[in-house]
Amino acid sequence: MKKILAFAFVLTMAVGLIACGKKEEAPVETPAPVETPKPEAPAETPVPEEEPAEEEESAGNMWVRQTNGDQVQSYLTGEWVDKSVGDTRPIAYVFNNAQAACPQTGISRSGVIYEAPVEGYMTRLMGVMEEWQDLKKIGSVRSCRDYFVQFALEFDAIYCHYGQAVYALDLLSKDYVNNVSGLASSGAGYPGDIVYYRTSDRKAPHNCYASGEGIMKGIDKLGYSMDYDKEYTGRLGFVSEGETADMSGGQSGKVIKPGYPVNKPTFEYNESDGLYYRSQYGGKQIDDMTGKQLAVKNVILQYCYADTRDAKGYWWVDSHTGGPMRYFSDGKVIEGTWERGEDDTDSGHYYDQNGNELLLNQGKTWICIISATDAGEVHWE
Repeated sequence: MKKILAFAFVLTMAVGLIACGKKEEAPVETPAPVETPKPEAPAETPVPEEEPAEEEESAGNMWVRQTNGDQVQSYLTGEWVDKSVGDTRPIAYVFNNAQAACPQTGISRSGVIYEAPVEGYMTRLMGVMEEWQDLKKIGSVRSCRDYFVQFALEFDAIYCHYGQAVYALDLLSKDYVNNVSGLASSGAGYPGDIVYYRTSDRKAPHNCYASGEGIMKGIDKLGYSMDYDKEYTGRLGFVSEGETADMSGGQSGKVIKPGYPVNKPTFEYNESDGLYYRSQYGGKQIDDMTGKQLAVKNVILQYCYADTRDAKGYWWVDSHTGGPMRYFSDGKVIEGTWERGEDDTDSGHYYDQNGNELLLNQGKTWICIISATDAGEVHWE
């Protein structure tokens, strides 16, 4: 079993690694623990000048979501959306990322995309979506890993998957997890054969999809609420409209290689529109629904404790302890940390090196989960 380095030395790695254009050197183990910096007292985000906007109450979260008439800021992107969209819980959909399953369909609707390793160092994707109900085809879908459920909980999302690894069964059985599974073996969260369907253009397991209508039927049958929990205040924080994230002191970050060895993904910054364009498996990663390459405003590398659990290579990822992170936007990269509470229903937050909550540029975000021992494979320039 591959053992992961101590958290103290992971933090050392985060603040002391080499500058742009070089690989990160593998850190040296240090036995002494180092605490993650605690955030300073939060400050209100300025209200847009155009017209008064109401602010929701915040439980210690620096970013306060604003409303303006029939619009509200999205918890996923920080952009203005209709209240009917922004006040409705998102889904967190598990996308197959094997080469045989590409291109995916509907993934570009995601406001946030998580990428994390699974068995054999393949990666799996989870798209957090708030506008999905009209989609005819979403997928292909794959099975659950418990750490993806943890990430979904941070967004108060309804988790959509097709079966699961045995290690996920306990978490899926919790009453605070709302999941929609395609297999009865999942126990809780199986609405029957009404959500997912198979196509004939690909071989199983790469040909299983869902429609927005089917997912909604499953949610209705399982009795899940589509309203956010009244205590929910958001996972991410965003700058105000018309402002940009503070990247002062940042290094050049125009090309990002997270270091996953199978799909070998790359994000390349386009100065003309300020977005990072995604490639993998030696070519552009596109959404089959649109024919366009996936692109996001923000890329985050979140470093976590991680380990393989057994001879089959099932992963365990610590989504609670906290650790270093890197934030890429506008062609630059800055360092920070991430923290999350002990409860599964807690949402984590990102902080800059001064301990202030990190406010992202408004737009879509791609979060790559990096295990500490693989930090040396990460490269940017």
